Amino acid sequence: MAAFGEDFGSIEKESRETEDLAAALAIVFYRQHAGPFKYWKVPIFRDLLSHYRWEKDTLDRLDVLVGGIVDDFQKDPTRAKRAGTILSKMVELNTTEGEEGRMSRRRLIGNVITLFVAGTDTTSITITWMIYFISLDADLQDRLRAEAFAFDFEALQSGGERMDAVLRNLPVMHAVVLETLRTRGSVGQIAFMASEKVRAVGREWEPNTKFMCLYDYAMTEGEDAEKVFGPNPGKFDVERWLGPEDRMKKASKLLSFGNGARICPGRDLAKIEAVVAVSTMLKEFKSLRLEPGHAKVERVQQATIAPSTDIRVIFED
Repeated sequence: MAAFGEDFGSIEKESRETEDLAAALAIVFYRQHAGPFKYWKVPIFRDLLSHYRWEKDTLDRLDVLVGGIVDDFQKDPTRAKRAGTILSKMVELNTTEGEEGRMSRRRLIGNVITLFVAGTDTTSITITWMIYFISLDADLQDRLRAEAFAFDFEALQSGGERMDAVLRNLPVMHAVVLETLRTRGSVGQIAFMASEKVRAVGREWEPNTKFMCLYDYAMTEGEDAEKVFGPNPGKFDVERWLGPEDRMKKASKLLSFGNGARICPGRDLAKIEAVVAVSTMLKEFKSLRLEPGHAKVERVQQATIAPSTDIRVIFED
């Protein structure tokens, strides 16, 4: 929602319609992803399945919502360049004269759907797991809090600092994000297609071979996990991102956002959102700890991989 908040007006005021639409889109995605076949492309099933009609209505609502914004931009061609938001940049491509480099309206809507679905739950779940791990380690909290107070967040708002300065100047918090993504990825599996001949699981594969990667296994248990991320890869340990080894080389093996030509375009935004949100919490509160007798927290497969229970944290000011 943060990615489109300025365009939809949901930052300044509550936007229940937009929030409900984002939640509905997640359900549409889950149903179609989990379906035994592409039923929405078969006319007889489209007519028989009542939930397909609901899915179509949801997508039509999004088309109207985004279409209205596209129309506003088209009435004022300079608006997209002035706004500088993610949606405005896509709209600018949609309104570019000539076919070369132009993003069609249907492709624009498709990209908005992808960002809605991909970003609505995943970032919030990652932040939830970050708070959980930080609440378990008082020493880590102290390091993160000192780091947060040392950074000038007001410079971000005034434009005096680039947003990527957050990741450079808050290395411990960045490490918490990366380790949370590695050990508590919000997706259970990720699909890939080889663009060239590759070697994986002990053999060579030809270009265009499709793979389904079991994320948790690959990041914490697979044969290469210890080689890439260091000893005991199943354990949450931020130090593996803070040692003398090349952090970016490790990060390139992190599959949370996919990889290759189709890597998630919002990956940096998601990491920056998580860093800023949790750093702000630590500056406001002197201690974060789990409620006494807190139930054990496991992971459960839903549309995303979520905590099995509410994570109840006491914030002390």
